[in-house]
Amino acid sequence: NGSDEFNIDHIVSTDNGKSWGEPEICAVNEGIRNPQIAIIDDVFVAHGRSKDMTAFVLYTSLDGKNWSEATRLRELPKSCGCYYSNNLVMNHNGKNRMLIQFSEGYDREWCVNVYHIWLTIEK
Repeated sequence: NGSDEFNIDHIVSTDNGKSWGEPEICAVNEGIRNPQIAIIDDVFVAHGRSKDMTAFVLYTSLDGKNWSEATRLRELPKSCGCYYSNNLVMNHNGKNRMLIQFSEGYDREWCVNVYHIWLTIEK
């Protein structure tokens, strides 16, 4: 839903991608720009820039439809076009974790810091 970053389109397959339903809309409280979505330990994770581009935010969901309140992982010092990705999900010492990478602009237009966050799910 490119015109409304507070209500995102989604489709969840219940048979490992063999069939898909109709798109539905779900709400996220701080919006999300260009979301990256993954699943780790049966929990959906969405992350990206907040709608106002002041923070890097993360949402979780057990069903892919109803999302948590935003967790602001990092306040961005200025509104910027940071870039981000899910790099991998791996097992480390018997626990799954996901590497999230994102950049934060500073100083001049093209100066960035690259950050890495390891995400684990605690139920």
